[in-house]
Amino acid sequence: EILFRPAGSAPVGADAVDRFIVQYFLEHTEYQLVVALQSDLVPTQNWYTDLQELLLASPKRAVLSLYRSKAHPTMECKEGVCQMESIGAAGAVFTRVGARALFGKGVNMTGSNFDWSWSQGATQRQIPFCVPEQSIVVHIGMYGSWPNSGTEIAVRPRMQDY
Repeated sequence: EILFRPAGSAPVGADAVDRFIVQYFLEHTEYQLVVALQSDLVPTQNWYTDLQELLLASPKRAVLSLYRSKAHPTMECKEGVCQMESIGAAGAVFTRVGARALFGKGVNMTGSNFDWSWSQGATQRQIPFCVPEQSIVVHIGMYGSWPNSGTEIAVRPRMQDY
């Protein structure tokens, strides 16, 4: 299922879209998995197979991402999966189990900085962040969107996937 912004409506920003996707996933679907592929991400040819391998190699409650950003510190990598201190919304993957653990009762899903809020919530609840050692999406563009950040966040994927 692909969700689109209604024609003619004003853009609301990535933060509001991410919040909507997670709420819709939990409240209106029976799906076991949701993947947020933003418009500035290009998946590798074998992304879905790689995602299945990432799911099998990660703890059930983990919050996952298809994108390993240099902007988020790596804690450790083992057998192709890295545990991160945090992740951003780009390429975020939530299992139903992980989303319920993270966004269960008492979790505020309003306000700004939604991805940082769930990042902090996951840390408080000891829910790990896992990403593939080599990104399975390409982030188009070389620099973050924050003013004056100068942080290079693009990560080269495995070229054999193209």
